[in-house]
Amino acid sequence: LRPSSAFLSSKVVGEPQRLAVDWSTDNVYFAEGSTGGITVCHVATAKCAAMMTSSPESYHHLAALVVDASEPAVFYASCGWQGTLLTKPRCAVYKRRPDGTGEQLLAKVDDGK
Repeated sequence: LRPSSAFLSSKVVGEPQRLAVDWSTDNVYFAEGSTGGITVCHVATAKCAAMMTSSPESYHHLAALVVDASEPAVFYASCGWQGTLLTKPRCAVYKRRPDGTGEQLLAKVDDGK
């Protein structure tokens, strides 16, 4: 576990969703349902840290989360609504390094197009 942010208590995990495991590092990644961020926890030490504190845009949630240990990379999809009345759908797929740095936009869909 080499996150770029400080460790959190293992008991403060919010509302975990969308689990992904990297057995090469013994890290478990999960989406924080209450905040839209990603948390990473080390299995053996039970220490956790925020990899990403919130989704890239407001009113979004993480729809998918996958870890590729061979690269290494974390891929995730962020979906939600935008616009003044929050009527325009937007989804995007991102890639980051396992420490949370190096965000890269891979694909996006705006207004269902």
